[in-house]
Amino acid sequence: VVTGNDLTGSIPDLSSNTTLVTFFAQDNNLTGSIPDLSSNTALAKFEVDDNSLDAFTGSVTSTLLRFKANNNNLSATVVNAILAAFVAAGSSNGFLNVGGTGNAAPTGQGITDKNTLISRSWSVIVTP
Repeated sequence: VVTGNDLTGSIPDLSSNTTLVTFFAQDNNLTGSIPDLSSNTALAKFEVDDNSLDAFTGSVTSTLLRFKANNNNLSATVVNAILAAFVAAGSSNGFLNVGGTGNAAPTGQGITDKNTLISRSWSVIVTP
């Protein structure tokens, strides 16, 4: 947990941390990409809201049921990629927040993916 510390730089590669359960780095000045989380098979909570992150290229595991990246600089393409990653993971009953200031609304397939997650009992917050 490194919340509210005015940290700068990017989130490091977390793939070697296969026993990582939670990652909280809210309210900092982090930039760059949300890392691929597919190797983090124990990860349940990932919260990086209120930063300046602007990319995501990767996937997530079915264990990740709480994800917050609201109030960053995520384009519609990035928001769509995050929604698609959670649909592909196939889990249900989670919480996903990619809304807020700085983040774009999902478009096209992203809207469909949001609705797919909701049909799987996810709570999904996106920018309107």
